[in-house]
Amino acid sequence: ADLFLIKRTRASAKYWFGAEADPPPKVDQFIQEDDLIKFGKEKLKVLETPGHSPGGVAFLGRGVVFAGDTLFYQGVGRTDFSYASEADLVNSIKNKLFKLPDEIVVYPGHGEETTIGEEKKNFEEVDKRQGMF
Repeated sequence: ADLFLIKRTRASAKYWFGAEADPPPKVDQFIQEDDLIKFGKEKLKVLETPGHSPGGVAFLGRGVVFAGDTLFYQGVGRTDFSYASEADLVNSIKNKLFKLPDEIVVYPGHGEETTIGEEKKNFEEVDKRQGMF
């Protein structure tokens, strides 16, 4: 779902950094909900978490989730891009990530690690103030 962003990589590098970028690698496989990515003795389960981008995903492993730009320590991914959706982001957090056990460690795309339980508490306060959830 985010192939359009990959195709814009070179133009984005030029715009944001004033630099030429190598062409992105050719996409030869797509991932989707419940796919397993195996490496060594480990595996990660794909969770589709659209919102920050239409093709947003998180990767669930043993006791951890790599949440990308969906969920951060005391925050969420931006939804002010033309292709982003606050409603989808809220749905992804409430109905995917917050359904995971509280002790799951969250490694976001930026910033400090946190846990699902801590972020549930943080977002109860946000909800009271903003009606987001």
